[in-house]
Amino acid sequence: IVMANGDVGDEIYNKMIKEKNPNFEKNYQLKDRGEFTNIYERVAGINVSKFIGRDGSKFIRDGKEFNFVGVNSYDLAYRSKPEIDLTLTSAKENGITVIRLWAFGEGIPNGFQPNQGMYSKEKLDKLSYIVSVAEKNNIHLVITFANYWKEYGGIDQDLIWNGQKGELTQKIKDSYFTNNTSKDRYRKYVDTVINFD
Repeated sequence: IVMANGDVGDEIYNKMIKEKNPNFEKNYQLKDRGEFTNIYERVAGINVSKFIGRDGSKFIRDGKEFNFVGVNSYDLAYRSKPEIDLTLTSAKENGITVIRLWAFGEGIPNGFQPNQGMYSKEKLDKLSYIVSVAEKNNIHLVITFANYWKEYGGIDQDLIWNGQKGELTQKIKDSYFTNNTSKDRYRKYVDTVINFD
């Protein structure tokens, strides 16, 4: 990662260095300090093989093409631990290597964010459990952090938290993607999920 050397308004510098991002500090080290720029490299020993990248239209893992069989188990985090165990072990037995699931639920009592700015420890614990069991079964996860539709709250609830009243037209819903309050709330939520212990 190349970034400005010093607080000169560089957004990467602000997010990673000035705000002391714990994930950045844990995973990157300063390789070269220049007069105007710094270069950081990934800390040796960090296992990037768990993550999927791409090369053109191909998915890549460990430098090789990654082909997969995947399913959508959207409500996995809303299931009991025995159901989660059964789903993931059954997936492995049937050759499934990727599962997509929801990690959202705004404004609903048993959701990830039952109230604005309040995160459910129970749901975050459940998601941590899913990640752990998936890793044991060599299953990759596609975790969805927000929902365009109103089910489980979605961006409709976010807009309501922003004070939106009445019918949520297409234009109003699309304003979610440019609204700074919504973007900040989303970033804070994702940061909470990623750094949850």
